[in-house]
Amino acid sequence: MFFVRQEWGANANPHAHRLLWNDDYDRKMLGMELRLKSVRDEVVNCARDSARDLSDQLVRAEIEAELMDEFDRCRSEYIDYIEPFITHWNAGFLEKGEEQTYNSTWDTNIIPRAIMQEMIDECLTSGNCGSLNHFYVCVTNRMCRHIGHRGQNDKPLKTDRCATVKQKRSKDGQMTEQVKCKRRMPHPLREAAIDKDPHNRAYTQLFFPTNDRWYNGHDPFVILLNMGNSDDKASVPDFLTKPPRLNWSEVLNLMVKCILISSWNCTNVLVIQRLNILPSMPPNLSCMPRTMHNSYSLH
Repeated sequence: MFFVRQEWGANANPHAHRLLWNDDYDRKMLGMELRLKSVRDEVVNCARDSARDLSDQLVRAEIEAELMDEFDRCRSEYIDYIEPFITHWNAGFLEKGEEQTYNSTWDTNIIPRAIMQEMIDECLTSGNCGSLNHFYVCVTNRMCRHIGHRGQNDKPLKTDRCATVKQKRSKDGQMTEQVKCKRRMPHPLREAAIDKDPHNRAYTQLFFPTNDRWYNGHDPFVILLNMGNSDDKASVPDFLTKPPRLNWSEVLNLMVKCILISSWNCTNVLVIQRLNILPSMPPNLSCMPRTMHNSYSLH
């Protein structure tokens, strides 16, 4: 399923906003979320049923680490699932991004003269994808690189086309101008990760390995289809944006309730009462076995 919104910019260039969704992705994310919840419940149950002292901070840290291990596995699985569809790697640059692999000087006639059918046929039938690769590198380095910042330290000036200017009050009460890039460029050279957007901490982004700080993420097949700029991003499900946390008060209360229920068939309810675990919550006598009435005291 997909949605497409066509727009024309101030320079009259057409562009499209696309939202893509598929059933396989939906099933994959739902299964992953249920698995993470199942592991959380299993960790809580094992902690509750074990002889470990859950009031000990070291014990709690060990249990939380078990849950974090599964959370990290889910994140890695999500990255591996999305990575074949989006790349942030500039094939026209070396690994560290200092210099180009070869000269991909832009030829204004490369798109109108391109015969895609011949390039694709040559690649599929002979295994020689040189012309197709060259076309892809030329298009992406001309259209998928954001290289318009004129300020210091790679920041935009407020007169740059991508600049957004906001007034911000400083601690001393003075109003200052805050200039940011609306394309959220440049981005750091990094490995694949799910992390906060360095330009806006309110957003969680999926980053892939990159050797170019100014390069848009995209699907290479979309580039070959549109023969133009593309800036694709994968949505990160909410359950993968923040590590799961255990509410230890709820865990301990659950343990007490289980102990209390299991005690209904014996005569040790007084022990629980004297330990003041639930001092203001005596069990309902009408729900207890008759043999328990004589052994329970409210004092």
